[in-house]
This record gives sequence, C-alpha cells and structure tokens, in this order.
Amino acid sequence: MINSQKELFDALKVEFGQHDTEFTKCSIEAVMEIEDEIERVRDTNGSNEDVRKFLEKIDSKEKIFGLTRSFYIIVKMISDKLSDSHGFDYEDRRSHILTLVNFTDFSLLRLIMISLQFMEYHSTEYLRENKDFNEVLKEVGIDYNLY
Repeated sequence: MINSQKELFDALKVEFGQHDTEFTKCSIEAVMEIEDEIERVRDTNGSNEDVRKFLEKIDSKEKIFGLTRSFYIIVKMISDKLSDSHGFDYEDRRSHILTLVNFTDFSLLRLIMISLQFMEYHSTEYLRENKDFNEVLKEVGIDYNLY
C-alpha cells in the first residue's frame, strides 16, 4: 500500500495559472510550490478559506484528494484491523502507524498535513479525530497546523 501511495505521489500534477505544471520526479517541486503559495496567501492576511480555495483551484483533477484518501485508507485499515476488539492494543497500532509515517515521503507527508489543515473531506476529518494517528504525529514532531 505504501508503494501504491508513492506511485500516486509520483503522478501528482497540479495546475498553476493558465498552464499545467507537471512535476514528475517525486513531485517534490509541486509540494514546494504549494507551500510557497500558501505562504504568499498568509503574508497577505489570507484566511484558511482563501488557502482552501487555492488548493481546490490547483487540484481540479483531485490528485491531492486522492493522495490524502490513500493515506487515510492505510491509517483506517491499521485502526480497524488492529483494534482492541481483535486482540491488539495501542502499541500495535502505534508501531504500524509510525512505520507508515516514516516510510511516507516527507514531501507527501507535508502535503497530507496541508490537506488536514485546510480541507474538509471525510478522510481529513477521520485523520484529525484518530487518537492513535495524532499520538504518533506528536511523537515524531509533526503537526497539521503548520501554515
């Protein structure tokens, strides 16, 4: 599943302005451009809503949504399959979620955190409310209120 997530990230294409800007090698440049634009919006006293509108504009093909959903599915599967009712405990879930976070490209992880901060999807709501996931984020020093 982590490999599928990476393949989706490698195919990330975002639209800036009048033309498509395609980034092929790990799409790191796309995430950096998104972060730069969020900073520009914030520098002009832009609200979370302004950032959300920008993200929706550049994500007309729902690639960011798809990447966030892919990550959510993995976390949800860990939470559901390694639940207390199936004989597992927090440490089991923590270990798997920590592995997921550590194996996710850092640029992709930042993009997911951007999505968690600004977007309102079922997947982002689930991740924001998932106690085990949030504990792992605290442990590794990552937050989804970065911008």
